[in-house]
Amino acid sequence: MATTLRDFRRSATALGLGLMALGQDGLAQAQQVPPQAPALPTSGVAVTPTLSAQVSHSDNATLASNSARQSDTILSLSPGLSVQYLGPTTSVRGQMQVSAVTYLQNTQADRVLPNGRLALHSEWARQGLGLDASVSADQVRSQFTSASSSGTTTADTYTNTRVHVSPFLERELDPQTRVRARLERSQVHSNANSSGLASRPNTSVNGASVALTRQPTRLGYALEANYQDTQADGQAQSLYTQRLVKGTLLYAVTPELDLGPVLGRESTDLPQQHFSGTVKGAQADWHPNERTRLKALVEDRFFGMGWSGDLSYRTSKVAWGLTSTRQVESYASPTASGLAAGGSTQVLLDALLTSRIPNEAERAKAVNDLMVQRNLPSQLGSTRDLYDLNVQLRQNIAARAALMGVRSTVLLTAGQLRSQPLDPNALTTVLGSGGRTRDRYVDTQLNHRVTPLSTLSAGLRFSRAESISLLTGTTTSTRELGLRLTMSAWMSPRSQVVGGLRHMRAVYEGSGGTITENMVFAGLEHRF
Repeated sequence: MATTLRDFRRSATALGLGLMALGQDGLAQAQQVPPQAPALPTSGVAVTPTLSAQVSHSDNATLASNSARQSDTILSLSPGLSVQYLGPTTSVRGQMQVSAVTYLQNTQADRVLPNGRLALHSEWARQGLGLDASVSADQVRSQFTSASSSGTTTADTYTNTRVHVSPFLERELDPQTRVRARLERSQVHSNANSSGLASRPNTSVNGASVALTRQPTRLGYALEANYQDTQADGQAQSLYTQRLVKGTLLYAVTPELDLGPVLGRESTDLPQQHFSGTVKGAQADWHPNERTRLKALVEDRFFGMGWSGDLSYRTSKVAWGLTSTRQVESYASPTASGLAAGGSTQVLLDALLTSRIPNEAERAKAVNDLMVQRNLPSQLGSTRDLYDLNVQLRQNIAARAALMGVRSTVLLTAGQLRSQPLDPNALTTVLGSGGRTRDRYVDTQLNHRVTPLSTLSAGLRFSRAESISLLTGTTTSTRELGLRLTMSAWMSPRSQVVGGLRHMRAVYEGSGGTITENMVFAGLEHRF
């Protein structure tokens, strides 16, 4: 074991020095050529291997209470792959990397951690057949109220790998009428990164849906049927089974406003309960101009009122939106993804560039280039993972905004996510903690291009998480503050050095415990 670790350190050091040499060789070229992501060739394919090396020092590598903190130096070597394929009928986008994380003072076990997401969308021309698929991996803390690490860590974490496969059929019967059918399977596999953590069973969701819609010139309709079944390894019966059939009558009040009532039937099975009844509601779609849109759906369901709504507005420099949902989700649901969504940087930048770049494929590449050039994060918002196999009723509200200038970009998201078990009277500790949770957060990021080759980034995050166990009656709450400051500089068109510091302070209310972590880091990133 010692020999292997020594060899890894030597190899990582050699690779880091080699990458620095690559950067120095291209420094003169970088002073004349602005940095950018590799351009797509004429075939529409860009597959870019990446390699990053980072050394960081944390004064609380185990994220223990301040009285038991242990410092450590952490070495991370991360080869990866960035893919952009934009063909006539198929696209593949995303990036995936594998980080070999080593603790030089052995405060934590060394691990290899995958991270990232790749997504495929394909359609067979003239056949109406297609396939959506994705794979993603990330690290999550074991408890909903656990303090967040300032950097990559294996302390008290699981690695979640999510796979989603969905073949579909979509055909246009006439210019206003379309039929769609889709099969779905999503699976979550969790691996413990720390000793002492309990194993988690694999969970999966199988689904099927069919829909027939007619866009209203004056009158239109939408008929749909959905089926979903959620299962977990080791459980004799399904955790959640739902069947839903409904129809919507659409009326174009004006060319910019569609309204319609919703009517249907549903049947839902939980491990110890069965629900069935009528679904009633209404939906609206308002788009007064190309920059503004409001979509809303409100329904009376077996769990009470359910809804989904999204209001968005964009200009060439500002984009903002407000989203609110109340719906049933399981841990493996494709819409849940285990994390509370706050604000996707890609979505905000795509909205900002829509007026300038109408073509979707060209705009996707421009968004990727902009994120690389300005060193922007892929996601802001809540990153807390709620692991509970009891099916959850989740209510989410999130505001997002982006402001992009010639040299500066400001990203902001704020919101609240509330969850509770769908059936509080049928909880079981076998399925999870069985509690009501709430997460309120504000997360902001400022990126300023100091020179054509250097960018200064600053971030501030505040969150307050609360968990109330319905089984034991205990309450756990955490108030957390995070600060981050990063400086990046391009050494060549494909290599940049990155350095900075991060601070995290979490206070456990009630118990009075405090966890603080300060981290400094430096690294080198290269795109081949």
